[in-house]
Amino acid sequence: MSETISATECATISALDPGAVRDYFLRLGAAVTVLGPGDMRVELPTSGPDETIADHLRAWVAANGHTASVQLPPPLAQAPAPFFVERPRLGDLLLRRGLLTQEQLEDALADSRAGNELLGRVLIRRRFIFDDELARTLADQLDLPYVNLRVTGFDRSVAAMLPSREGMRIAALPVGMLGGRIRVAFADPTDETAKEVARAHVGNFTLAVGELSEIELAWRSLDPTCGLTGG
Repeated sequence: MSETISATECATISALDPGAVRDYFLRLGAAVTVLGPGDMRVELPTSGPDETIADHLRAWVAANGHTASVQLPPPLAQAPAPFFVERPRLGDLLLRRGLLTQEQLEDALADSRAGNELLGRVLIRRRFIFDDELARTLADQLDLPYVNLRVTGFDRSVAAMLPSREGMRIAALPVGMLGGRIRVAFADPTDETAKEVARAHVGNFTLAVGELSEIELAWRSLDPTCGLTGG
């Protein structure tokens, strides 16, 4: 007769909605320690290979449509790199889809760093990828809604929660309310810095993907000077 051996698995989780993730794991009987905004350490008693933290988080993400990632400590991880439930980098997504070559990505990254410019802007400016192709790829790969601003428009009063120059800089636009929360369309929803800037102004929000040119056009319609440098 075999016995079920219990063990405790530990992992660090990063989440867009940390409160909901924390409550979910507390209901599973886990011990949760908040490490910082959006980050927490989870210790979960497990009794088999089908009860891993990553499996539980994947199920939660699929059921709730949120974005989160889990990183196992090196002694327990299958590989030294973190396992991502969602949120791979933009360049990795485009390489995976065959829309970009490694050489093009490296060239664009060099331009992005040299000019302090968003990678998506560099890729479009250099015509490595089209604007709509970029937006739809991100929406598809990250399982996020795609917002066509030409069709849906946006709520100008909601957009005003984010300063126009900041919105132009991070290529993000608050477009309206959805279920009591602000929906923000990003040209690159994998950009953690952009999301932190948006969160500082509008609080917690739901993610969407929009085309860079449409986001920029929307901001110029609100503030014709927001795309100008200096001043």
